Amino acid sequence: MSTLRYRPYGVSDMLMIGETDDLLHYWSIPLDEREKTYAATVNIATVCEYATLRIAETYILTSFLNKIGETTPYSIGHTWEVYKDLFIVVDKESFNIFWNRHSIECEDRIDVYEDHAFLEMSFFDWLCIDDSVQEAPEIYLQLPLPEYKP
Repeated sequence: MSTLRYRPYGVSDMLMIGETDDLLHYWSIPLDEREKTYAATVNIATVCEYATLRIAETYILTSFLNKIGETTPYSIGHTWEVYKDLFIVVDKESFNIFWNRHSIECEDRIDVYEDHAFLEMSFFDWLCIDDSVQEAPEIYLQLPLPEYKP
């Protein structure tokens, strides 16, 4: 849930299942002691600019990758390679999860009708990474950030 298809290194931290040693290794990263920066207060315009701020999930995954000696070129293709090699992305529909953050009438309201920069990765998308990683749509990195409407 909330692993975004086109945001570099944005694997969701809402639910992780794995071997205890693997999870401890993933989560044992340095505390982010940078001064708080809120995306709304920074002059950012694109998905890539947002990702390079390394906020929340992006900070966690890029810190882990740096710890294991992996580079982070902020590309969709490399992000998908990381997802393929280190994670299994299972969407909330596979678990039959409803997150009561929005009203039921609005759940998945954006994903159903249009392709956009904050589209969530589904389990099927993850299964298809081997076939599509060479054709990763890097153009999404330059898309403007969608307006957030809760």
